[in-house]
Amino acid sequence: MTLQEILKAAFSDVYEVYGGLTFPQVVVIVIAAVLCGGMICLTYRLSYRGALFSRSFCVSLFALSVITTLLIMAVRTNTGLYISIGTLGVLSVIRFRATMKEPLDMAYIFLSVTAGFICGSNLLGIALPGVLLVCIILGVAGRLPRLKSPYILMVTCDPARESKVREIVSAATVSARLKSKSVLNGSLELTLEVRLKDGNDAFLSELSSLDTVTAATLVRSNTEYI
Repeated sequence: MTLQEILKAAFSDVYEVYGGLTFPQVVVIVIAAVLCGGMICLTYRLSYRGALFSRSFCVSLFALSVITTLLIMAVRTNTGLYISIGTLGVLSVIRFRATMKEPLDMAYIFLSVTAGFICGSNLLGIALPGVLLVCIILGVAGRLPRLKSPYILMVTCDPARESKVREIVSAATVSARLKSKSVLNGSLELTLEVRLKDGNDAFLSELSSLDTVTAATLVRSNTEYI
C-alpha cells in the first residue's frame, strides 16, 4: 500500500473513523474538553489553600481532561459508551506515584477524567454545565474559612513537677488533652493537644523557665491527616 492510499484510508471517511462523528463535531468536542479542563485548572488555582502550590499538578488536571477525551473518541463504536466505560476501568490500573498533599486533589483528578469521559462521549450538554457546577462547588468549598487547628505540646520535665506543668498549661489554654505520657531515665515526657487563647503562646516561655523542665516544644497539628 502506497503512502497516498494510507493517507486516503485514514482521512477519507472521518464518519467511520470517529464512530459517527464528523470532523467538525470532533473539533467542537475537543474545544469543549479544553474549556472543561481550563475551568478545572482555574478553579484549582483560585481555591488552593495549601502551603506549596504545584503548577505541574494544575497543568496535569487540564491535560487529563483533553487526553481522556481523545482516548474515549478513539474507541467510539456503535456501543461506544459501554466500551468507553471499559476503557476507563483499564485506566484505573494506573497508579499515581505522586503523594496527594491535599485530599481534595483526588476529587480534582477524578473530575478531570470524568470531564474527558463525558466530552469524548459527545454529551456536551452534560459536560459543560456539569463541570461548571462542580467547579463552583469546589471553589466555594475551598474558600470557606477553616477552623483553627490545635497545637501539640511536648514537655520533658521532672515527674515530681507534672502537676505544676499541667497547671500552667491549663491556665494558659482553652483546652488541654493528654495524648501520651511516658517516663524514661527519670524524665517525664508529656504530649498534650492544646488550643491556645487568641494564639497566645507566652506560656511556653514560662514553662521553659522552670528548672525541672528540660524541653518544651509547641507544633501545629493538622487533624485532617493521620
